Amino acid sequence: MRNPGSAEGLANSVRPEVEIAAALQNNGSAYAPNIIPAAFWLGAGIAAFLIHVRVLPREAQGFSRIAQFLGKIAAPSCVVLLQVLLVILPVLLVLHMQVADIAALSLTLAVSAVTFLIIVFALTRALGDAGKALSILFLAVQLSSSGGIITVELGGGVFMGISPWPPLTWVVKAIKASMFGVFGHAWQLPLLLVAPSGFAATVMACTVGKWAYVEQATRCVRR
Repeated sequence: MRNPGSAEGLANSVRPEVEIAAALQNNGSAYAPNIIPAAFWLGAGIAAFLIHVRVLPREAQGFSRIAQFLGKIAAPSCVVLLQVLLVILPVLLVLHMQVADIAALSLTLAVSAVTFLIIVFALTRALGDAGKALSILFLAVQLSSSGGIITVELGGGVFMGISPWPPLTWVVKAIKASMFGVFGHAWQLPLLLVAPSGFAATVMACTVGKWAYVEQATRCVRR
């Protein structure tokens, strides 16, 4: 005759062991690695809206493609790097969040912000305003596949399959490693995996799409 067992025996048959990888100050701090990259992506989109991405002065017509790209993206790059500074200062001085490695975090945020800008820039160069809309849709997909909204394992097979490929996934991991010290403080590899996205977007921005060359506006100064 089989022993039917008991509810108490089934409930206590497994004892979970909880290991804390990094102690956080509060629940809000845990969302920072997901919210900050999303803010940078939106900031890159706003920077693309503020400038005429597909327009160059006629004097730049004879420049190389890489020179045209660098000249056009220089100003918005300064904007997104300023955004990085405006994020780090409140994190440290206002929210008083404990950061494991401030130098690594600063480098991670700077590289991520510029990479996001290049991706949005490339999409806008290739598709115009439709590229800006596509970049926002791409952000929504990345948030779902990087675990920013829900755990990737709970999102289903599609998001689990997408997860290793978008840059936001690795940016989130790099921020967690540099900010909280998780993953053995190994922020270098995730940040390095963001580089191919920036390189591919740079090649796309230099080769796909046509520039509209316009005359520079002149300003008359009366004396």
